Amino acid sequence: MQNGQRLTGEQLFVTAHAQAARAWWDLVQEEITSKQLSSDHALRRVRSWARHYLTAEPPAARPGTLFDHALAHAARMAARDFLNDSGHLLTQHLIHQAAHPAAPSATPAEHDHPRPVHPTPPAPTVVAP
Repeated sequence: MQNGQRLTGEQLFVTAHAQAARAWWDLVQEEITSKQLSSDHALRRVRSWARHYLTAEPPAARPGTLFDHALAHAARMAARDFLNDSGHLLTQHLIHQAAHPAAPSATPAEHDHPRPVHPTPPAPTVVAP
C-alpha cells in the first residue's frame, strides 16, 4: 500500500471477516479471564450471543452503502464460522470427557450473570479507498 497499490474488495472482505472472527474469540477469552469461567462454559455463553446476533439483530435504521453491506456480511459470516468452529471444539471436548470420566466436570459459577445480548464485533479499522 505504501507503493501506491490498492487493496481489492476481496482483501478488504477477508480482513473484515478476520477482525470480526477474532472479536468472537476475544469474548471467550474475556469470559474466561474476567469471570473465571471454565473454557467450555465461556464458549457456550459466547455461542449464545453469536446465535442471538445472527437471529435477532434488528434491521438497519437507514440504508447503508455497498461497503457497509459487505462489512455486515463479513461480520455475519464470521459469527457463523465461529458457531461452526466452536461447536466442533465443544463436541471434541464432550468426546474427551466421555473417554476420560475422571476429568473434572465444568460447572457454571454460581455468581454467573448474563452479559448484554448484543455483543457486536468491533468496527473494522480498514477504511474504504
